[in-house]
Amino acid sequence: MMLLNITAKKRDILSRQHKQSQHTSDDIRNDIKINVIIAIVLIIAIIIFSYLNLNRTALLQIESPNNVIFEKNTQTIFLQTLTLHQKIAQMIITYDKKENKKQLQDLLIGGIHIGAKSSKEEFLSQLNDYQAQTKIPFLFTIDLEGCGNPFESFVKFPAVVNISTNEEAYIVGYQQGLLLKELGFTINFAPVVDLNDTIWKCRSFNGTIEEISEKAASYIKGLQDTGIIATAKHFPGKTIIANDPHKSIVMTIIDKDDLEPFNYAKTASVSAIMVSHQITSGVIDSNGKPSTVSKEVNAKIKEQFDGLVISDEIGMGGLKNYYKEDITDLYIDVFNSGNDLIIYFNTDISQLVELIDIIETAVRQGKIHEKDIDHSVQKILEAKGFTVVNNKLYK
Repeated sequence: MMLLNITAKKRDILSRQHKQSQHTSDDIRNDIKINVIIAIVLIIAIIIFSYLNLNRTALLQIESPNNVIFEKNTQTIFLQTLTLHQKIAQMIITYDKKENKKQLQDLLIGGIHIGAKSSKEEFLSQLNDYQAQTKIPFLFTIDLEGCGNPFESFVKFPAVVNISTNEEAYIVGYQQGLLLKELGFTINFAPVVDLNDTIWKCRSFNGTIEEISEKAASYIKGLQDTGIIATAKHFPGKTIIANDPHKSIVMTIIDKDDLEPFNYAKTASVSAIMVSHQITSGVIDSNGKPSTVSKEVNAKIKEQFDGLVISDEIGMGGLKNYYKEDITDLYIDVFNSGNDLIIYFNTDISQLVELIDIIETAVRQGKIHEKDIDHSVQKILEAKGFTVVNNKLYK
């Protein structure tokens, strides 16, 4: 009897273990099914998102700019044949992304900034591919400052901090200009003429105020003697000391010494000046705004200077953090302050179109004068080698 009871208990235990095993197996199978379903849903979501992201530009329906009229024989372009949308696009420099080529061509974006590549051949191929079949040629820009070198894989240049004489500065500028011309570039965002560089410690010339100013002027002459546009930056100075305006809002007191290199650059007929994002007081007062969006700062630049005024990149923290989420006001202010070229490295075509649309609406509403847009675009087209005819009558 006892043996039968033990055997019965064993059967009960085995039965319970079997049931538990079945439950465990069923739970595992259910978990696997749920995980598989979740994985499939995520994969489908990723595919849909990627598809929509890749095809947003197609949905924009950007038309080819067949309306633009210019005479190829005389390189004469008729400004009034560009739409307002196209004129605003001419004022934008965006970043290199070869997948965007057709949209950038059709939008008539003004310029493309090119980063480092591994060989001359790669640069030539990329720039020629962009320029092929464009209605209006792009400006091609680069940061060859003599600190970071986007050509370092095949050619070496000294850091500007190590340039010791005016003659050497001219030679470096000239040699860099020859290379840039060969590769198809238009503008070099150099030289940096800030008196001190305590952040990177290699972007500014060494010496006294006069020595720095003279070296910068010599470099500008060397670069522009090859047909490349030089850019004195970052107006009004003190941009690369202490805090970095790439990341955060910077407030600076400007004195007359800071302006001396820019005065030398103007005397050397520099073709462009880049404005920084710091909020300034002192001899240059930005009126509580970042310099890039300050009409007061721009007015100071244009004293005895009629070249291109270029904003620093408008996605930097020094500007974006000032406006927080108010992107519309940022866009309007950066156009309305007097910049001719706006650097915006956002490679999302829909975001570029949004910027253009916002500025077009602001012009229609009278917040920005179309005459100012036209004045900037005329300077840009002339920098591209066009003779510009503008028969538009302004109110």
